[in-house]
Amino acid sequence: VLLVSFVIIMGTIVYQVLETYVPKDVVECPEGVSVFVKESSCLDKGGGTFKLNLTLKNNGRFDIDGYFIHATKVGGQELATWNISGYFEGESSTKGGLITFKKEYPLEPSQEIENIFNLDYRIYSVEILPIRFQPGFVSCWEAKVSETINCGAGGEVPESCGDGNCDAEECNSCPEDCIHTNCCGDETCNNGETCGSSDTEPECNSDCGECQDPGCGDGEINGGEICDGTSLGSCTLFCDMESIIDAETCVCKEFCGDGNIDLPNDDGVTEICDDGTNNGADGFCWTDCLRQTTYCGDGVVQTPNDNSVDEECETGENCVNCACAENYISDGSGGCELDVSGVTSCGSYCALFEGYINGVCMQNSNQCVGLTPPGTYIGDVPGADPTIGNNECGKLGGNADTCCCVP
Repeated sequence: VLLVSFVIIMGTIVYQVLETYVPKDVVECPEGVSVFVKESSCLDKGGGTFKLNLTLKNNGRFDIDGYFIHATKVGGQELATWNISGYFEGESSTKGGLITFKKEYPLEPSQEIENIFNLDYRIYSVEILPIRFQPGFVSCWEAKVSETINCGAGGEVPESCGDGNCDAEECNSCPEDCIHTNCCGDETCNNGETCGSSDTEPECNSDCGECQDPGCGDGEINGGEICDGTSLGSCTLFCDMESIIDAETCVCKEFCGDGNIDLPNDDGVTEICDDGTNNGADGFCWTDCLRQTTYCGDGVVQTPNDNSVDEECETGENCVNCACAENYISDGSGGCELDVSGVTSCGSYCALFEGYINGVCMQNSNQCVGLTPPGTYIGDVPGADPTIGNNECGKLGGNADTCCCVP
């Protein structure tokens, strides 16, 4: 019998320990998140600079807190790899390739926002990936959208665009004619056009564009690459494609939210924790990766915690959801104590306890049971301090210095 009891007790302890290791559900982007490019324009300002104007509209059912934006530098290129968030002109925050709206002003359903980018390179399309903090950082891959962009002079396209001939004035404004042709300026290395710095591979002419590394950026993981474009490999959310022109390989972007503690990450933040998409949820790392979340149940009274709750307590039988029960206040050390600030008599003190509505001062405790209805000596009332009740009777003078609580 003793052996069976021992086994049951040990099994219960093991179950309770293992239960704490069960992870919470991974935060996912809800269905119904949607954004689209309502209007777009791209003005060739000359000198190799362009002004991109995008009007985004939230046509979904949920708020959007920001987005990643990448562009293509070559007409007909399927994979958008150039991060243009650093060219953003506005008050929103840009960090780690992410553009975020002000926390108190997310892009709500049916709202629109106009964003401007001052670029130093011609683009042909943009790819937008919305994100949410709900809590925890989450990318909404199902809501990703693409938009074709025309960066012609004044936003106009040559009339000859589309005839299959790569005319001189079309080299950068008509990708359907000029891609994969012998047109210096189509940003592709064709028919002897080369880019490099060695003797055998002289630098290109100024109008020939830049040749992209044929490995990193082709969307396939090869060579020493860890990832490539949307082929994430072991990367958590996205591949670092910001410097693929000069890089020999693609690597994971290190950022707060990738699930790894980076010292520091690519944004210069020395992280103390990182729980990936769970960042910001109760019991996990906060969204800046610099501390743990504060929440009701973490053992520390917060005013407020990260869920905007002003806590009064954390533990104790009179503490419910980090708030003290009726007639109780914070004791200053995480628990609750009876609020006696309004006590002015034996009766008002008795009324603080369940089952009693008044109190009477008597000469001794034995006289309490002789009351009608029978009373209870204050020292026998659960949770009561007899000193407080008896002191209130003593203030009246005379021999009636014993507090009896009446139901």
